[in-house]
Amino acid sequence: MIPKRTIAIVLCDNDFFKTFMPLLEGLVNVLIDRGDEADDKFIGLVIRQSILAHYVAYQYHPSWSYNGLSQEEHLENTGKYLSKIRILFDEEAEKHIAENDHDGGSWYLELYTGRVSGY
Repeated sequence: MIPKRTIAIVLCDNDFFKTFMPLLEGLVNVLIDRGDEADDKFIGLVIRQSILAHYVAYQYHPSWSYNGLSQEEHLENTGKYLSKIRILFDEEAEKHIAENDHDGGSWYLELYTGRVSGY
């Protein structure tokens, strides 16, 4: 049985839709496979360890200008920036979703339905 959970990633930067959407969609499979052993600490670790790879796979364009930075420097800076995310769970996530507008650069997963949405 799939638990009724809400998981939110808060960055307050709506430029990362293509990064967070597939990350949360993939997280559904991890959570279904892991079941009860997927506690908040585990989920947070999976998200944090996956975020830069998802940025490279789904959003990064090698043809972009990096303001004089090498690609490696750009990815290092982006990784540091993305590490500032907050990960909220269940009641805390639902409260944050209810209190914020829907173009604020945050995304959430309703595990029970598999729906990923931005807010």
